[in-house]
Amino acid sequence: TQDAFYQSMVHKKLKADAKKVLMEFTSDADMDMSNTITLQELRNAYATQELFRDYFKNMDMDLPFLEYALRATDRKGRGEVSFEDFADAVIQMRNTEIGPVVSFLRFQVAEVLD
Repeated sequence: TQDAFYQSMVHKKLKADAKKVLMEFTSDADMDMSNTITLQELRNAYATQELFRDYFKNMDMDLPFLEYALRATDRKGRGEVSFEDFADAVIQMRNTEIGPVVSFLRFQVAEVLD
């Protein structure tokens, strides 16, 4: 039980560290300093910021996956999401049991059916 507790604590720490890094990368992409990220800002950062792009590529996350995470997080349809909400969505989708590919396909099918 101590081992399970330790593993749980390590997992929470890794998740918190990942969220912090994601929020820093996202804030670097915020061109209008609105403390939110838009689809255009995300696309621009991916195209022009090598460190941003490489970070996500190393985690097997390409631009369509990141666009999906942003759109899925934008439940109000405003075209922007907070850094924290975006980071939470990316982490959740990355760590989900069904995997990011299945999550992405579900979103695409829902888009087509709407």
